[in-house]
Formats: sequence, structure tokens, C-alpha cells
Amino acid sequence: MGCFSKCGLILVNFFVICLGLSVVGAAAAVLNQDTIFGALLTKEFYTLPITTLMIGIFITLLGVLGCWGAIKENSCLLMTYAVIVSVLLIGMVAIGIALMVFMSGSSAYIVSNMKNIYNQYGEDDKKQLTADLDALQHTLHCCGINGYEDWAHFKYGNGVNVADGCCKNDTEGCGLGALLDPHVREEVYQVGCLSFITEAFGAISMMLAVLTIILASVQVGASVIQVIASVIQVSYIIRMSASVIQLLSVIWACVLARRSNTYEQL
Repeated sequence: MGCFSKCGLILVNFFVICLGLSVVGAAAAVLNQDTIFGALLTKEFYTLPITTLMIGIFITLLGVLGCWGAIKENSCLLMTYAVIVSVLLIGMVAIGIALMVFMSGSSAYIVSNMKNIYNQYGEDDKKQLTADLDALQHTLHCCGINGYEDWAHFKYGNGVNVADGCCKNDTEGCGLGALLDPHVREEVYQVGCLSFITEAFGAISMMLAVLTIILASVQVGASVIQVIASVIQVSYIIRMSASVIQLLSVIWACVLARRSNTYEQL
């Protein structure tokens, strides 16, 4: 295996490892929001971040495999790497698109889910949910979905009440009749909780989508590096055509594997 192709493969896969770890960190950050927003979000909301976390771990391990195969010039490892990359490239682009679609529709989903949960506030068999909502609103200094006026349309609000967690002076029963108080704006938080949730998840989801697409781009770029390295090794003349740009990582990894196998036989 030539020095250029070997170093190029190691460098590219080191970058892949770093990006894979970044995807893991971003996905973990989304999942960590459950400690804050868990009362307002169902478990289905976390399906995509969990999938992204698993892919991030897989990408990191793939980068390690590519580096190790290049260092050891092991044809078996490089062939395994080539097969995995050919499948992973499609998956990476797909999840990047899925994340973009997820972000565009997540706001409507969150609003619908919040309405359903807020309407359960104060029910006898929902004491834990009631306590969680109070804690969330008091912690974030928010009230309702878009503002404290939303509570007039929820069952507990009944046109006159707000949740106790909306009160700046958070005491039991402080929200009863709050909407009838002429000084209600001074007594309760005015900002809705939706803005906090969409900002937090929007920023993290965007980062996940960008990182995923970057990873796919890096793998495609790696194919170009390998083709250049192969041409230099064989003919020492660089003749790249437009079709070369379209080659996937699987091609250059397969070429490396064959070359490594040749060297092993010498």
C-alpha cells in the first residue's frame, strides 16, 4: 500500500471518528432533555434521536475499523470496511433528510402533545403529571403553550384558573382564579413553554442533521482521495475525469484491500 493512500485513509477515518463522536454527543444532548421536558413529550419523540445515537456509535467504530485496516494493511478489514461504507452512505443521507423533515413537523407534534397533557392537569389520577408540569413551568418561568391565556381553554383552567407552576410565587392553590385578577400579568409568567422546547430541540436537531450530512460528504470525499492515490501508484500520472467524483468509498477501500493482499503475497 502506498504511503499517500495509507496516510489519506488514516486521516479521513480519524476525521470520521471525530464527527461520529460529535453525532453521539448531539444525540445524547437531545435525550438528556428528557430530564427537563419529559412531562410534555412522549417516548415516541425520542425514537429518532436514539436511532441517531446508535448510528453515531456505529460510525465511530467504522472509523476505527478503517484506521486499523490501513495501519495493518489488512485486506479483510478493508473489504469489510468497503461493504459497510457502501450501505452506510445511503443510511446516513436518509437520516439526514429524516432529521430535516422531523424538525419541520416537530412543532405541530409538540403543540398537539402539549394540549393533550395540559388537559390532564389537576385530575385525581394524574398527580405526578400535575407535579411535573408545575415544576417544569416554574423552572423555565413559562406558562401554558404560547402564554398564560392558554389555560382558559384547558379543563383545569375553566376560563379562570392557571396551573400553580405558572405563579411567580409558587404556592399550592395560587393559580385558582388567577385569570380574573386584574394584576394577573404581574402574578404569573407570561411566556409560553413552547418557545423553550422548540428552541432547545430545534438547535440540537439541526446540529444532528448537519453532522450526519457532513459525515456522508466526508466518505464520498475519501473515494476521491483513494482514486488519486491509486492513479499515482500505477501510472504516476493524475488523470481525473468527472466520473471519478461519483465513486463511493467502497471502490477505494476495495482497491486498497487488493493491493494489500498483493503485498502480503510478496
